[in-house]
Amino acid sequence: MISEEKIRERAYELWELDGRREDAEQEHWRQAREQLESELQPDAINTLDSVGGSGQSGIPEMPVRQPRDA
Repeated sequence: MISEEKIRERAYELWELDGRREDAEQEHWRQAREQLESELQPDAINTLDSVGGSGQSGIPEMPVRQPRDA
C-alpha cells in the first residue's frame, strides 16, 4: 500500500510541473497515485514512466541553473 505522504509528495511535484495550477488538485492526486502504483508493479522495473520518460521516479529532472560569467 502506498502512503498518503508519498502520494502527497508526488502530487506536489506534478503540481509544480504543471505551473502550479490551482484547479487541478484532484487530477494531480490521481496521477500521483497511479504513477506510484505502477512503479510497484513487477513489469514497471527498468521501463519509462508516464510523465516524461525519465525512468526512476516518474518526475522529469528539473533544469539546473548555471552561474553567469562575471
